[in-house]
Amino acid sequence: MLKIKKSHRNKDEWIVYNPDNFELHTHCRSMRIAVVIRNNVLKHQMPRSTDIRLLTSHLRLTKNKQYRRMIENRIHEIMAV
Repeated sequence: MLKIKKSHRNKDEWIVYNPDNFELHTHCRSMRIAVVIRNNVLKHQMPRSTDIRLLTSHLRLTKNKQYRRMIENRIHEIMAV
């Protein structure tokens, strides 16, 4: 289960993290984006976005090898274009 909390560094920053392993975390500038990332990773859904930063945020939150490969392939496809 991933959680979202307000960052202590910047007032306009959110952290999506795994409470069991804080090494799996990422920072977001918007609560809305944090919710999208959390929901996508929990459900192992492919993000619709082509933003590389958003896709790498998905990678930072999961240890699932199959999901990681899927996101990495998407990043390579986007960078190849």
